[in-house]
Amino acid sequence: MNFTATDITKIIKACGESGVYNFEFNGLKLQFDTKTNEQQSKLQAVDLSEDEVEALYLDSLNDEQVKEDQETENEDEEEVTEYDLNELMINDPVTYEQILMENS
Repeated sequence: MNFTATDITKIIKACGESGVYNFEFNGLKLQFDTKTNEQQSKLQAVDLSEDEVEALYLDSLNDEQVKEDQETENEDEEEVTEYDLNELMINDPVTYEQILMENS
């Protein structure tokens, strides 16, 4: 499994938030300064199995995919509106002009 810079950043953030000092998964090895983590007294060290790490990774991908899907959906809605307006301009110029005046 190849990790992107975004993936590694998310893993580092999750390790920091969870108080993980050492992390190894699919060839990626991270070791954090224990003094830095000890200063964050509200965090507790956690040992995660490879399955748990993979689940967290997949969850982060799912969150990212949901955001991308929403952005794509919004872009599609804008395209439909633009298409509809262009169609109105040809087929019903009066309605087209009214819509333009309402949105001004």
